[in-house]
Amino acid sequence: VQYQLDNCSTINEVIQSDKLIRISKINQDLHFLICDKFGNTAVIEFSEKGMVVYKNEDLPIPVLENSTYPNSLKSYNNNEPSRFSIAAKKVKSYNPTGTTSIIDYSFNILNEVTLDSSWSIVYDIKNMQIHFKTASNRKRSRININDFNFSCESPSLIFDLTNKKKRKTTINHLFIIYKKKLNMEIFDEAIKSNQITLPQEVLDKFYNYNERCECQNN
Repeated sequence: VQYQLDNCSTINEVIQSDKLIRISKINQDLHFLICDKFGNTAVIEFSEKGMVVYKNEDLPIPVLENSTYPNSLKSYNNNEPSRFSIAAKKVKSYNPTGTTSIIDYSFNILNEVTLDSSWSIVYDIKNMQIHFKTASNRKRSRININDFNFSCESPSLIFDLTNKKKRKTTINHLFIIYKKKLNMEIFDEAIKSNQITLPQEVLDKFYNYNERCECQNN
């Protein structure tokens, strides 16, 4: 996922990168819903035949749950109860001219389909903002992407979700300069709290991936 975010600007670039990179299954089946700033959306899944992509007419509803997209869409079409069906109906019934903002409406959808989620997150791609709330801090926070300096000369920054400092709505000011040791500590705590077991080789890749990245100004 991080590789795609670092190297691709559109969903087609992500799909085409299948020629260069593959995702190896560790201990669970994986599938992804991706979108870009142009409003394009796709679902990528993996089967015995390889990578499968759903987009355009093959993706009538841009929603994903912990099941294959065809199975979820089938349950929706058969009016069977599922989190996919709840979210799909909410998406299709949204009124852009109503009084509820799209951000509030998106969180309402998440509230209706959540299980035991540690955090909820809404990406406002049009305005380049990230809105989220966590289990330990139910106050909604916002990150303004355009306020960051992405030049190669600026330092890399990091934000700890468990930060106890009092937050304003916008939290750009709470980002600090990235340090490998801090990143490892945060990652290890996340692995531990979610009871995830990963081989040391995979852990090392997570620890060291961003250390090997080279910045290139456009």
